[in-house]
Order: sequence, then structure tokens, then C-alpha cells
Amino acid sequence: MRLLFAAKESYLPEVIGGGGLDMHHTTLALQSQGHDVAVIVARTREHRNLTYRVAQKLAGKRILASHDTRNGYVTTRVFYWQISRLLDQYLDASRPDVVIVVGTEAQQLAQVAVDHSIPVIVRLVTAECAIRLSAAADADEGVARLLANPLVKVVGNSHFVADEAAELLGVASEVDYPLIQLEDSISPSRTARFITFVNPRQIKGLDIALEVARLLPERRFVFAESYVLSRAERKDLDLQLRSLPNVTFRRPAENLGSLYGETALLMVPSRLQEAFGRVIIEACANGIPVVARQIGGIPEAMGTSGVLLAQSDSAERWAEAIEQIMSDPVRYSDLSDRALANAQRGEFQASAIAAQFLELARKHADMKSMRVLPE
Repeated sequence: MRLLFAAKESYLPEVIGGGGLDMHHTTLALQSQGHDVAVIVARTREHRNLTYRVAQKLAGKRILASHDTRNGYVTTRVFYWQISRLLDQYLDASRPDVVIVVGTEAQQLAQVAVDHSIPVIVRLVTAECAIRLSAAADADEGVARLLANPLVKVVGNSHFVADEAAELLGVASEVDYPLIQLEDSISPSRTARFITFVNPRQIKGLDIALEVARLLPERRFVFAESYVLSRAERKDLDLQLRSLPNVTFRRPAENLGSLYGETALLMVPSRLQEAFGRVIIEACANGIPVVARQIGGIPEAMGTSGVLLAQSDSAERWAEAIEQIMSDPVRYSDLSDRALANAQRGEFQASAIAAQFLELARKHADMKSMRVLPE
């Protein structure tokens, strides 16, 4: 098949996040099976750089696109406001079987594909995507008509997101879990020294993580950056970590295998309605128990691999739950076994997810034979 992924967001290797990693691993898996897959994404925040702003002005109406194979496949990057134009030109020159659009303003890219009578999959990778799409449909009848077009299929990356889409958008949404290449995240050896918190930002529960570290001064913690923190966020975090010598800060990495090799327990105190929980599956594949907030799709990813805490639970309750696991070798061993079993669930296997995605894409590609009448 010929497939095109498009997103009006920055992408690997500059920006590391769950949605981008899902797109990346799916692209690699499909390409390894002989499929023709390309990616169109936004440049990073280069548009704030004076050199690029000058180059854009000199270019006039021309699209400033760059092409690279740093990720193992052709990735085209343009300023985010040019992506719709680039997609339109791309579809004029090359007609993929299916276009897959991801992230914010996905409806704009989906409309471009529909205008070319090409089937499009709107892949919702966060609950926020469903909320924004619903708001766009409420504000614009054209978006509502777009979602009802048979050329458009909405797919959620968890049952939680699919249910959100059904409620907010009034459309049936199939489920295709994030494709996670677990072999990239499994450490060959374990020292199990740290309690790990990934993506230390307020929306991810940074306040809880900081307080837990204060309450457990004898435990060692790693706060691992995922999305690059803003200068203000990093400055504030550095200030707070000065009084917490038991916390180590680590910069972003696409592959967290080495970190998991040193992780004894993963804490996920997110305040977001998380779509799924990639880091949970990665940790489980290393036999790492998880303590997480019961919110969004986290319980779906977590299974019985640890302890789920209520959204209202205090930092003291978090510290208590963590210490109960860490101080009890028998319970720790049981949860470690449960974590390994959770990661090995059939629906989470990369080969199964790739096959399911391909089947979904093939069926939807048949829509190109339908004639979509103009309004």
C-alpha cells in the first residue's frame, strides 16, 4: 500500500512524544513489510529563528520544504502554516491509497484529502484531539459534514479515546493501539535503583512527584524529560530540585531502555485524561511495577501491573503506596510478574497492531472507488 502520514506538529528527532513515536514505529513497521510510507510534518520552532523568518519572507509564496531520512524514511518538513498547501500539492502529484492525519487541526488536513477524493483516517492520539475536533464541528458545519463523509474514518488509540470520540463526535471509532517496539525499550540488565517519573511537567503531575520525593528522602528518583521543557519550566524545576538531592534530572531520549534498566518503579501521577500510557507498557516489558493515577486510558494500559490511585489522593497516599511496594520483596516480585504479563498481552504486540492497522487501512482504501458528490 501507499500511505501518507500528515500532522501540523513538530516531529522526531527534535520532539519526542507518544503520538510521534506511535507514527514513527508504525511507519517503520509498515515500511519493513514493503509498503510505501511517507511523512509530512511541521518544522520545529525554527520559525522563531530570525534566519528562517528572513528565508520565509524571501521565499514569498513558495513552500520552504526540507526532506530527510534521519528517521529511516522520507520525512518532509515545512512551516506548520504551509502543511495544508504542501499536502494539496503532494496529492496532486502522488495519490496514496490512504492519508492518515494526526494531532491538532487534523480536520484541515482531512479536508484536503477528501477534496482529492482520497480516503483519510483521522487518528486520535489524545482525548484533547477529540475535544478540539468536537469544538471545530460545533463551530463549523463544514467540519461536521466532513466527519460524516464516508471517505473519513475516525480511529482512537485506546477504547477510552474511542468512547470519547463516540460521545463528543457522534461517530463510531475503531480502536488501534499505539504500536510500541518493545525490544527498543527492554534493558538487557536491571539494577533497579530509581523511582522514575517521565515528562516532569505540571500537567503530568509534577507537584505530586516533587512532594513524594520530599516525603521519601531515602529513595532515589529520576525525573526524565520527554517533551523539551520551556526555559521557564526548566528554571522553575531546577530551583525546586536544589532542595531534593535524591532526584536526578535526565534529558530526553527516544529510547528509554537504559533508564528502565535502572528503574525499580514507575510513577505516573498525570492530571491529563491520558489516551493510553506508552511508558506504562514499556516499563511493564522490563518487569517494572507501576503506581499511577486512575484517569483516562491509564487503567486500560496498566492492567494489574501495579496500584491505581484516585484522582483526589494526596502525595502522602502516593508515597505510602510506593513505599508499600518497594519495602515488600514478595509483593514487588508479584507485581513485577504481573507487569511482564501485561506487556505480553496479545493486543499490545507490535505485529498484531501493525496487522490490524493494515487491515483497517485496506478496507478504508476501498472507499476511493466511491464517488463523493460535491455539496
